[in-house]
Amino acid sequence: LYFQFVSNGNPLTLSIFDQSGTHVETVNYQMSSGETVLTYPGASELASGVYFYRFQQGARTETGHVAVVR
Repeated sequence: LYFQFVSNGNPLTLSIFDQSGTHVETVNYQMSSGETVLTYPGASELASGVYFYRFQQGARTETGHVAVVR
């Protein structure tokens, strides 16, 4: 899974949840300022289904969902 993200330079946390809301994994990234593409290293371990993600960077939070099809 790849995410395009505009960073403010603060550390970023990516949390992944399955469709029932169960926490799957949290990954921390050290970020530089500007636009970047993040790779979620656990993507190959995910079963097919819908997953929710949450980015947290300082006071900023973004959420969304992604479908994994195998």
